[in-house]
Amino acid sequence: MIGRLAIWRRSLFARVALVVTAAGLVAIAVATLTIVLLVRQHEEATLVDAAVEGAVRRRDEVQQRVDLARAQLRAVAFAVQAGRLLEVPATAENTADAILAFRDGVEVLEAAASEEAASRLRGLAGPEHADLIFDGEAVVVAEQVGDVRAYALVELGPALAGPAGWTVGLVDHLDETGGGVVAHLQAAESRVHAVAPFMEGRAVRVDAPLAPAREAAFAITRRMALWSSLAVVPLLFLAWVFSRAVTRPVRHLARAVREARDGPVPLPALSDDEIGDLGNAIAAMSERLHEDARALRNAVQFSRKAEVDDGPQRVLGELRLALDGSLVPWIVVASPAHDELLASHGASPAWLAKQTTSEAATSPGCVAVTLVAGAVAIPLHDGERDHGVILTEGPVDAQSVRFAELLARTAVVRLRNAALARQAMVGEKLGLLGRLSAGVAHEMNTPLAFIQANLLALEEELDGEARSSITDARLGVERLVRIVRDLSAISVGGSAVSSEVVDLTRLCRDMVRMARARRPNGTIDVVSGGDVRVECDRGRIEQVVLNLVNNALDAVGDDGHVEVHVAKLGERVVLEVSDDGPGIPQDVKDKLFEAFYTTKGQGGTGLGLYLSRSFVEAHGGELSIPKTGPEGTTFRVRLPAALEPKERESTPPALASVQGAPRPRTGRPRVLVVDDEPAVVRAMKRWLKRRADVTGTTDPHEALRLLERERFELVLCDMNMPGMSGRELAEALRERDPALADRVVIVTGSSGTPPPELRVVRKPLDAEVLDQLLGEAPRTRGAA
Repeated sequence: MIGRLAIWRRSLFARVALVVTAAGLVAIAVATLTIVLLVRQHEEATLVDAAVEGAVRRRDEVQQRVDLARAQLRAVAFAVQAGRLLEVPATAENTADAILAFRDGVEVLEAAASEEAASRLRGLAGPEHADLIFDGEAVVVAEQVGDVRAYALVELGPALAGPAGWTVGLVDHLDETGGGVVAHLQAAESRVHAVAPFMEGRAVRVDAPLAPAREAAFAITRRMALWSSLAVVPLLFLAWVFSRAVTRPVRHLARAVREARDGPVPLPALSDDEIGDLGNAIAAMSERLHEDARALRNAVQFSRKAEVDDGPQRVLGELRLALDGSLVPWIVVASPAHDELLASHGASPAWLAKQTTSEAATSPGCVAVTLVAGAVAIPLHDGERDHGVILTEGPVDAQSVRFAELLARTAVVRLRNAALARQAMVGEKLGLLGRLSAGVAHEMNTPLAFIQANLLALEEELDGEARSSITDARLGVERLVRIVRDLSAISVGGSAVSSEVVDLTRLCRDMVRMARARRPNGTIDVVSGGDVRVECDRGRIEQVVLNLVNNALDAVGDDGHVEVHVAKLGERVVLEVSDDGPGIPQDVKDKLFEAFYTTKGQGGTGLGLYLSRSFVEAHGGELSIPKTGPEGTTFRVRLPAALEPKERESTPPALASVQGAPRPRTGRPRVLVVDDEPAVVRAMKRWLKRRADVTGTTDPHEALRLLERERFELVLCDMNMPGMSGRELAEALRERDPALADRVVIVTGSSGTPPPELRVVRKPLDAEVLDQLLGEAPRTRGAA
């Protein structure tokens, strides 16, 4: 039973029948109620009219009796005045119930139908009384003729008699009646009263009960209810017929939808009404869904081909194959080859990107834009990079546009996901390389430290060709130090740069000379636009230039030509390395600056251009490939130009952790070198002996004892030592004497972030940093 009720609740037929039946019942009820109300109002209005008519008729009768009584009194007064008293009784008996006459204040006549009427008139009348006196349902009328004043008692009861249940009487005349007849319907008292003004402030009031009128209305209501109940049966039949007529085409439409298989829904013949419009809309929706399903299948198949190494050429090629299933001939052109195609239609990639900026937030740029002559273009833009465009020449329907937009978004997502996957792989490799490099750097910095210190000491002691050889060796060690620091910087996500003003032309010539040594047969020219200076980290920019020149030489071989062009353009310096090699394919160009991507097989690491771009961007510059093709390739580096000497800061610090200008010397400082590597201690002593009095030890505990017995202006202490670290040594000194702790400088080969409370420099020390540290050291002893 409950199940059947649930089915009927969901049935459109039942709902339509219920609505029609309810509407019919409501209409019958409203009509019945309206008729009942109209009948009741009619009966009440009829009663009111009858009450008014009765009040007016009885007022007129009372007025007539009073007027007749006045005429009779005048006749009696004339008779008394003429002395014809024998005619008075006969006259009076026909009109009034009693008559009294006074002459000069003396009663001269009394005539009455009864003793009671005479006595009542005598109590109300007198020589000085008014002309009209009301007493209940009786009235005393007075007339004056000469010296005779006559009074008559007139009973009004017969004139005030009404139908059964009615109440008729005389009441005070109210001013609000305005002299006309007034009727009131008092529903609370179930009565109607009508007031007809009379005379002397009196009025005739008629009260009639509402019960008879309401009973008549109720009788009509009962008859109407009976007839209305008989109308329910035909109403239900009409509801059934109407419901069948409404739901039959809907059932046919539902059957056609259920029986539909692949393809659009085959619809039955439909009427030309709203249901027919619904069927046509369902057919159109079915066709769109069929096309969307086909497009979705193609998009799914297209997306399943996604690979980590997806590039624009591969993805756009598969996109062309997927669009072949469309009825519209779409053209897929990659960037930047699409510039000319868009220009022929009065558009550009930048204009297309601007037109679709506010559209398709999830895939910005993959929205169709109408061009001139009805052409439609869909830019393949992921919000950051332009990959190409999809274009059709002729008119295109909305369904085909949605299909192409779906595939365009899928292609952009494939490209973006592949890029993210490659970035994740690169990040993982860089993390591994960084951790490995940090360990290697930590192990290499110690031997590099004493090698560099010994070379600096020898460089100061030797002259001539020997000194030149030592200088070349020192420069090679310094370059090796920079490479180690760059590799270790990968582990912490960046590479710090120092700053100095460099003649970029001279730097390029030096790097070209080194590259020629590697490939003597190569032709390399340096073209400069004059004095071109940049403020940069010399080692980083040398590595960038050397890497670009070596790549160009690899591209052209022994018979090619490479040109290095340096110029200043406004506030920027432009360095271009051009070759006449075969060019770079587009799919290779897209990945060229990615870490670990190389075209040299086992001969390359895939980090050269990646690090070069990182170094250039760390200087606030740009590294790009503005031109490549069969006639050659150009790499362009843009860097901020160096400020004029008057615009530069006076003395930039060599280290962020060691600031301040050197103090004037008053004597040789005493320096304590603490390192667990004896070779480092010996090398530092050799290097520093010309600048300071140096004491060295490999035992941090011995260093503490030395600091207790003697005074040192500078303590160079290794960070990681067995038994006690440099940080622990500094804390121990701070507990004894904070002034001693301020003289400690930690020397470390680690690439980690140093503690903020310590002054830290990196191994190996260079001469500039050492001179700055010695210049800051306090002087308490005379010259030695």
